Amino acid sequence: MNYIGSKYSLIDFLEASIDKTLKLCNETKKPSEMVFADLFAGTGVVSGSFKKQGYKRLNKKQLKEAISSKNLEEIKENSSERKKFKRVSLGGEAGI
Repeated sequence: MNYIGSKYSLIDFLEASIDKTLKLCNETKKPSEMVFADLFAGTGVVSGSFKKQGYKRLNKKQLKEAISSKNLEEIKENSSERKKFKRVSLGGEAGI
C-alpha cells in the first residue's frame, strides 16, 4: 500500500473503523488501557488523534525495539536456535 500525503483526511474513517472493529470483537477496555501503533506513521497526525482519545501510543522506533527485543528473548530461550545467530557490533562479532 502506498499512500502519499497526510492521513489527516482519513482520521474520521480510521477512528470509526477501529471503534467498529473493537465493538465487533466485544472489546471492553477503555482507550487508556490499550496501545495504538500506527505502522504507517509519517507526521504522527493519526497516532496523535488516538493519543487525544486516551490511547497509549507506540512510534515506529519503539515498535521496532519491542519486536527486536521479543525476538531476541525467544532466540535466547531456545539454545539450539542460539547457535544459528550472531550478534554483530562495531567491534566485531559476538555470540548471543
